[in-house]
Amino acid sequence: MADQPDNSNEQNISDEALLFDESTVLSRSETAEPKEQESNDTSDVLGNTQESGNENIQTFTPEAFSVDHTEYTDGQIITEALSSNAPPDENTRLNAGAVDTTSGEQQLVNEANPPIVTDPINPPADDQNENPGTSEAAVDDFITPLESLSNLAQGNLTEQENDFTETQPLEPRLESPQAIPDPGTLLPEDEPTEVVLRLFAVVDGKYVPVNTLYEPGFQGSGQEFPDVGQYIVLAFDNQGNQLPIQPGGTVTVSIGLPSDSATAGVDYSSPTTLSVTIGQMFEVKTKDDSLSDSGESFTLSLNNDWSNPEGFDLVTYGDKVTTTILDETANDPADTSDNDSAFTLKLFASDDQGNLLLDANGNPVDATQIHEDAANGDTSAHYVVKAVDASGNLLANQPTGEVEVNFKNNGTTSNADYTTSNTTVTLGTAFSATAVDDALADSGETFTVSLVDKSYNQDAANTADGSGTYETVTYDKATVTTTILDETA
Repeated sequence: MADQPDNSNEQNISDEALLFDESTVLSRSETAEPKEQESNDTSDVLGNTQESGNENIQTFTPEAFSVDHTEYTDGQIITEALSSNAPPDENTRLNAGAVDTTSGEQQLVNEANPPIVTDPINPPADDQNENPGTSEAAVDDFITPLESLSNLAQGNLTEQENDFTETQPLEPRLESPQAIPDPGTLLPEDEPTEVVLRLFAVVDGKYVPVNTLYEPGFQGSGQEFPDVGQYIVLAFDNQGNQLPIQPGGTVTVSIGLPSDSATAGVDYSSPTTLSVTIGQMFEVKTKDDSLSDSGESFTLSLNNDWSNPEGFDLVTYGDKVTTTILDETANDPADTSDNDSAFTLKLFASDDQGNLLLDANGNPVDATQIHEDAANGDTSAHYVVKAVDASGNLLANQPTGEVEVNFKNNGTTSNADYTTSNTTVTLGTAFSATAVDDALADSGETFTVSLVDKSYNQDAANTADGSGTYETVTYDKATVTTTILDETA
């Protein structure tokens, strides 16, 4: 055993051994009651003195010195080493002078690189080559109960322990494991964004799939008879709700199908396709004609070429719109005055081929003559009914159908003086009257041929059932008078 140094030197050694920087030694909590400072008995530094709290401090110079300590209240174990080789640091020394370790003084704790245990459950083992010089006065304070370690591992810290972790962060706690979906389970996908483009006719401020238009000039009472149709394309969601803000862009509308009874350019004025803007109305106007075609219809449909599909996963194109056109025959026979006349039927004198007989000025003749005796000339006169326009010019394309003609006897003429081929004649086809040769001296008897008004079988305004190709026609009052000459002439 080495000789004991004087008491003053021992007192310095004991004081320095008890000095620990509070940033390094965390063995006292803020809530712990401070202990009364005890004086160290240095009379027997080599013995175990219960009152001093530093029974294991030796006066010899240790080759290595380490202190294991822990904070009881926080459950954190922090291992630090007191090394005789640590360079003196003015910021960490409590005494200004350097310590001479060869005389048995202890090196102060170096706080420059304090090793911290990041795993409180499995702290690193002490270096077996170091001399485990410890202070028995602090052993009880440095021991961490197993219960505290178990709580720490399970993340069950007390309020006081949580206070400590605010200043000394620990490794992240183990949280309850999150449920991991089965790889074979399909996760729900977002519903696709769908827009439905729908075409409507606009009638009295309402959007409808069908509408009725009228030819210009239709007459009636009690309601309006529009000849212009209004249409619109609107965007809806897949629940059938109209989008509050229409997305714009254009889409092509096809107007008319091969199966339609109405014809573009004839029954209504519109191209076969029209580029329209979503949310904006467009119009189609009917055309007036003389055909009796009330109830014809045309179809409007959407092409799949919307110019603004961005932002939508699916675009659906809605149903068609059907428009029916009523002409002036719709109110027949109550009112035929509004029916459009297709043309004028006129009677002409002709040859047997139906060619018109003209005078020297090129005008149709209105009088002819026939003979009872064939030796004196033609015994038959020919006539034809043809269609002319409002100016009296023959139509290039003659209509078909039949019309009634009338033979009127003038003066002493009777039906015994001539014969007729028929009185119901076909338009454009010649018909005739032939003189009868008798013994009477009656030369110069006449008869007149004319059209029977409202007798054309394609005049819808005047047929019994309203049938006919044309709403109506006009009947010219022209006549042809034929004179019969006998042998006395």
